[in-house]
Amino acid sequence: MTNATIAIAEFGFFNAFRDFFADLRVTWAERTAFHRTYNELSNLTDRELADIGLRRSDIAEVCAQAARQ
Repeated sequence: MTNATIAIAEFGFFNAFRDFFADLRVTWAERTAFHRTYNELSNLTDRELADIGLRRSDIAEVCAQAARQ
């Protein structure tokens, strides 16, 4: 019975470890998407931003939404 308990505990640990790195990979991808979008929109002029219906103050919110998709 002890061996079965140890095997289950180890399995749970490795699942938690795997899930941690999966979450880390997703977080890194979202962060990368946020910064890429932010840099692109920040390079636009106020006139270009207005043409697409944005203000400079909207950039961070739009980038956060884009990163979560």
